[in-house]
Amino acid sequence: MRLNCTEIFVAKFPADLAKAVADRWFQLVAGEYVTPACPSKSQLRQILEACYLAANTPEEGRYPKFNVVVTEEEVINFSTEATFYSFGTSRPVTVEEIRRLAPATDSKKSAIWITFSKSDVLIAGICDLGTSWHRARLGLVYSYRVPPALIVQIDRPGKIKVFQGQYAVASLSDGALIESKFDIPLFLHKIAHEKFEELSHDFTVPSVEEPREFESFWFTALCNVFSGLVNSINALGHGGAVIVLPDRNLIVGESVRLKYSCVSDSLRTAFVRFINARNSTADHWTAIENGEVVEGSLHEAELILAAATEHLIETIRFTAQLAGCDGAIVISADLRLIGFGAEIRSELADGTNIYEVKDELDKKYSICNIEQFGMRHRSAVKLVSRMPSAKAIVISQDGPVSAVWGEDGSVFVRKGVALGNMNMPLGS
Repeated sequence: MRLNCTEIFVAKFPADLAKAVADRWFQLVAGEYVTPACPSKSQLRQILEACYLAANTPEEGRYPKFNVVVTEEEVINFSTEATFYSFGTSRPVTVEEIRRLAPATDSKKSAIWITFSKSDVLIAGICDLGTSWHRARLGLVYSYRVPPALIVQIDRPGKIKVFQGQYAVASLSDGALIESKFDIPLFLHKIAHEKFEELSHDFTVPSVEEPREFESFWFTALCNVFSGLVNSINALGHGGAVIVLPDRNLIVGESVRLKYSCVSDSLRTAFVRFINARNSTADHWTAIENGEVVEGSLHEAELILAAATEHLIETIRFTAQLAGCDGAIVISADLRLIGFGAEIRSELADGTNIYEVKDELDKKYSICNIEQFGMRHRSAVKLVSRMPSAKAIVISQDGPVSAVWGEDGSVFVRKGVALGNMNMPLGS
């Protein structure tokens, strides 16, 4: 266990972000992947500075949230679910132009479209990314063809993220420059592992597809259900908390008071239905690739999968809405709803050490005091200190997500967790 020393904070700006993106652009992904073109460092700086400053200027009392898609040329010749709309005359990339265009886009499904050449960078039009764009980022949709381009996401004043297609490159948040890396949320894997084997007993095992393919998908899909639930709560904007128990029959006791006990298998049932529909469709596609024949119609299997996917999405969103009631949502690790409006009544167990996790994979922790956290975090820490088998995910009203879990008699808190779609690493 390594304890971090106090570091001197040096504020970073869009120019620093532009340099980080340019330096990392061609080293981000290896293999047969084709890296999309990137603007020059000076063009990157122009784009990022204009976006950054536009986000800091309110329009009718509201700060703009918007996306920008940057491509090499106006002719879009790659396969994507996005649709590009060209202006009759391109516009200059300025703070004023971006401010004027931002209200014409929806941060959940569209973007300002910028093109660049060796000599110039211009606003070419707008881009419709589709409703699946937002759902995919939340972990609710399992496949989405992201435009192979530079994508800038502006969430609020002072916060800007840069992606290479679906891959996070770097971000600037309140003066802190963060170079994105492949981040494995191990605590989420622990939650999914607890009841994964038990859940899998309800799955119809594919007869053609290789086990390494479907078993990997099963586990990833389960992680995505938890990610989708948390991100859907986050998208509502009021914050909340999710308490995950290893078993729905675990006696909550004096640690938690359930205002609304609501035992339901709906989420579990929707997930199992989705997995089985996916398995059937995967068998058809694998058989076609192998020149084999599978009983039934591929078209019918795909229709069943589409309906099962939509049902799972709506069930996750319905469950997330329960966070609108004051108190935490309580679910079991096998996706059974136990109740909501939960009030945590625990006091911190004597002798509990609390650690803030800086790097979960490298086990970099720093010891901390419970008083440095807000009310939701303190409640979660107290609960886990009394009920080590429980895990808590805290969603702050202003956006950041934290995980709280127990291990070896200590409580660990990981702040700023990015629970993106495990199939698409664009949520970091």
